[in-house]
Amino acid sequence: MKLKVSLVAGKTCFVSLPPFLADDLLNRHGDALKAGAIEVTWASQNRSAETAIGRATQSGPTQQVALLSWAGGSSRSNEHLEISPTLAECIGLHDEVVVEVRLRKDVAAATRISVEPVSEDDWEVVELNAEHLEEQLLNQVRLVSAGQLLPLWIRASTLVRLSVVSVSCGGRGARFGLLGPDSEVVVAPKVRARREGAGGMRKTRGKGALLRVHALHALRLPLPTPPAASSSSSERAAAGGEPAKGR
Repeated sequence: MKLKVSLVAGKTCFVSLPPFLADDLLNRHGDALKAGAIEVTWASQNRSAETAIGRATQSGPTQQVALLSWAGGSSRSNEHLEISPTLAECIGLHDEVVVEVRLRKDVAAATRISVEPVSEDDWEVVELNAEHLEEQLLNQVRLVSAGQLLPLWIRASTLVRLSVVSVSCGGRGARFGLLGPDSEVVVAPKVRARREGAGGMRKTRGKGALLRVHALHALRLPLPTPPAASSSSSERAAAGGEPAKGR
C-alpha cells in the first residue's frame, strides 16, 4: 500500500499507520502487534543515503528499504504514515515522500545486539542511565537493523544516538531482529581523549555496558489526537501499561 510520509513530533521510534490500515492489520493478523515490523520502501535520489539496513551507493534513483517498529498506533490521516522527524532523519526519509508499506511477519527475536554511541556525550548519558534504558527501551523501539542509526530519548528529554553494529538472533548473525524481554544490548564505550604532558592527547580505555531489556505489560505510547468522529480500536490497542520492575 502506498502512503505519504508525515513528520510528527514524537520521542519514540514507533510509526503510526492510517486508522483503516491499522484496524485491518489488527483484525486480519492476530499476531500483527507481536510481529511489530513494518517494511517501508521508497525511491531516493541521494546516492549515499543511510537506510535502516545499510547505505545506498548506486548512481541515480535508488530503492531504499527500512524496517520500522509499529505497536498499533494510528495516524491522524488516512493517507499518511507518521514518523518522528528525528527517526526520519536517521534513515534518510523526508516529509511527503511516497512510500510502499507492508507488514513483515518473518522477523526473528533478537537475542543480542551490539551498539556504539555516536559521540562521547551519548556514551556518558547511556552510562549514567543504563538502568532507565533497560526499563524503557521497549517503550521506544522494537525492531533494530544492523547498520541502523538508532535515536533514543532518556527520560523524555535527552536524545542519544546509537549505531547498531550487529544483530544476533538465536546465536546467529542477522540483518534485523525484534527486541523483547531479556534481549541483551551490548554498548561499546566511547571515551573522551585525555590531555597528557606537552599537549598530547590519549584515549583511555573504558568499560562498556551490558543492558538486559525489561519486559513490559504493554507498550505505552503517546497517541495522536483522534478524529472528530471517534477513536479507532487500534488507538486503544496501543495505550496503557507500565514497565515491569526488576529483571
